[in-house]
Amino acid sequence: MRTIDCHWYKTYVEGEENEARACVNIDDLSAALPHGSGIDGDWYIFVAKNGNVHARTEYHRMNEHGSYCGWIPVNVILRRATRDNVRELCGPCAGQTQTLWRKGDVVFSLRARAEDADYLHETVFYALKDAGLAIVC
Repeated sequence: MRTIDCHWYKTYVEGEENEARACVNIDDLSAALPHGSGIDGDWYIFVAKNGNVHARTEYHRMNEHGSYCGWIPVNVILRRATRDNVRELCGPCAGQTQTLWRKGDVVFSLRARAEDADYLHETVFYALKDAGLAIVC
């Protein structure tokens, strides 16, 4: 896995006038996003002014009989952490801390329908991680 070097990737949106900075390499991201197993829609990627990268698609849900029963939107957000995320532990580990991510890490989050969120989170996160993108969640 590559290590985070805290630099921003330049990307161009609709020509050279709209240069934006992205927290991940867009080409690497578009190649790594998963397809299949219900993630049948096209991925649409855009970069916000603050450098966050948003990827959107639709998930083809199945019912208990194995038939497709509709589409739900899926939103993936990759952002650069602005501070460390450290939690104090309790119980037998009281007095110790756990670092979830450091300032500069690329943080992954996913928004989808509640009953599908766990499956989609794991599928997308591990697809990006297996592709060598250094992200945390």
